[in-house]
Amino acid sequence: MDPDKRVLKAFREAQGILARHVEPGPRDCEQTINQLLDVLDDEAVVQAIEDSRMEKRTAEQLADSIGSARSRCPMNRRS
Repeated sequence: MDPDKRVLKAFREAQGILARHVEPGPRDCEQTINQLLDVLDDEAVVQAIEDSRMEKRTAEQLADSIGSARSRCPMNRRS
């Protein structure tokens, strides 16, 4: 599964868990925390977050590299 989709799926699951927790009626805080940990502390989700970060960093680094290359180009220098 695409890293962004996996993270979004986990986020939606976590929202559902929290929505059920705040509904009127009895609550089991320990159960809620355990359910959130099951969703958010899953190795695949953690890896998807890291993968997503790396993709974004790589794009930013590419943009920085392009900007740097342009600034070094004699055609783009102002006298």
